[in-house]
Amino acid sequence: MHRIATLVLVLSLCAGSLQARPRRQSLPSETLPVTTRSEKARVLYERALVDFGNLHVAQALEGWREAAKVDPKFALALTQIAFNSKDPAEQNSTLRRARSLARHASPGEQLLIRWVADVRENHYVEGIQAMNDLCQMFPRDKWVLYLAGNWLVVQESYEPARKFMERALALDPNFPPALNDLGYSYALTGDYPHAIAAMERYVAALPAEPNPNDSFAEILRLSGDFAGALEHYRRALEIDPHFAYSQLGTADTYALMGDEERARAEYKKAVSMAPLESDKVEFGQQAAMTWVRERKFAEADAAFSAVAAEAHAAGLGLHEAGVHRMMAQYQQDPEAALRQLAQADRLLATGSDLSKTDVDEEHARILRWRAEFAERAGDHAAADQAAHLLELMVAGSRSDVIWHSYNAARGALLAARGKYAEAVPFLQEDHDDPFAMRLLVVAYQKTGAQQQAQEEQQELLSMNKPTLEHAIVVVPERASRAAK
Repeated sequence: MHRIATLVLVLSLCAGSLQARPRRQSLPSETLPVTTRSEKARVLYERALVDFGNLHVAQALEGWREAAKVDPKFALALTQIAFNSKDPAEQNSTLRRARSLARHASPGEQLLIRWVADVRENHYVEGIQAMNDLCQMFPRDKWVLYLAGNWLVVQESYEPARKFMERALALDPNFPPALNDLGYSYALTGDYPHAIAAMERYVAALPAEPNPNDSFAEILRLSGDFAGALEHYRRALEIDPHFAYSQLGTADTYALMGDEERARAEYKKAVSMAPLESDKVEFGQQAAMTWVRERKFAEADAAFSAVAAEAHAAGLGLHEAGVHRMMAQYQQDPEAALRQLAQADRLLATGSDLSKTDVDEEHARILRWRAEFAERAGDHAAADQAAHLLELMVAGSRSDVIWHSYNAARGALLAARGKYAEAVPFLQEDHDDPFAMRLLVVAYQKTGAQQQAQEEQQELLSMNKPTLEHAIVVVPERASRAAK
């Protein structure tokens, strides 16, 4: 788990902008106001924001839930719950309530609620317009600037994100969330010196919190400094022995180091510490990946199946569908993979509580792999149909997940059919995905672009992300390179 927000949006507002007001903000303000009739609700909301900023997500959710109980018309508290809860029923119910109460909030709050609701429902154009309007309305609110920058990090628009973080830091040079995201925006483009400098400032700004060391550890791990990563995870756990995300990070680091047995032991600890049911499922997925790295696919099937059962029992339909899609990705038999994908699609179809964005994006991932495995199975018509459905989805959405899924599928089909020159531009659009990168190396080689092939191969081999794609592609690529 990244130490930046992994949700589409982070709805954090500065403590200085939290004011108990009757219903509507009537005077101009440099910071986004929060409409609530209750001083107690305001205090609960403020504490929850601090907890969330420090990655105490379970505590933050409880704070927002309590604030919404104290003031049932507290629209932003409800919006926070909707976008940070992993319970689909809670997400939908709180989002509906927040939208119905938006008319009682200030104009800035209405823009924020419109932004997050539209993005949640896959109306990206309208959501982005609301975001831009909000930033224009409050250009000196560091939290609004952070909000926009954080969303851009999630969208993988790292350079624009840095500009927002720098604007926020110009207002408050020691603003911890902006320092955190600034570090990630540098690290995720490979600029580790600047990323580490930002992390050092982040640790200095919050020396008594575990998350700064946790973020520092993850960035060091991305750079390949596993020893440094383990040291900072250790420091985070010394500050808070119950900080499950650093325990997870420790396990992920051992997994990337190739010590899968030690990693499984560390994952077991992380699962026992997980504060949320969704965390238990996600940590379990990470543990199951260790068997894929060892190429022990029967054990991987058993481990992932157990995680899927846990997700089902917890009512986490999106997680359950995702587990079956992940199981498909490493299957050696394309027919077995297609069966897993069919099960994932069935689960999505029955998930009535899931948001449109979540369903559309997971369906796009499933279609991407259906195209590839149908092609491997020799069913070219089914492969083309999956790619066509993705093309239709791209035409009606601004989602980066859908865009990348389409390009990965189209590039993979063209490469499989020997049309390497045509495949290159599609594969370049999904450049950070190891599967697309591996195909891009081949496509460059086949088209005579040897220098680009070498550069792409080197970038692929230098990846250090504890993902299933890394386990399936990068680990055997490194082993093959070492054998040569």
